[in-house]
Amino acid sequence: MERRLESLEEYGAALAREAEQHAANAGEWERRAELAVLAGDDDLARDALSLQREALQRASSLERQAATISAAMAEYTSALAALKASSR
Repeated sequence: MERRLESLEEYGAALAREAEQHAANAGEWERRAELAVLAGDDDLARDALSLQREALQRASSLERQAATISAAMAEYTSALAALKASSR
């Protein structure tokens, strides 16, 4: 069970890192949209803003998944501690 917790923790950390990357990508898409507007290319700006929204949605989804995993880990850790205490 402890190894599963470690795997779960690693997976949660990977999700959090991926969420951060998508959030950073969203910032880059926003910058590109601004540059497109300055260049007078509204279609390109709209496309960049669409990609920004997608990146933000993905980041949000990954953050929720990481939070769910974190909560599950806390619950499992508590259950494991209770199990160990009761077996003494």
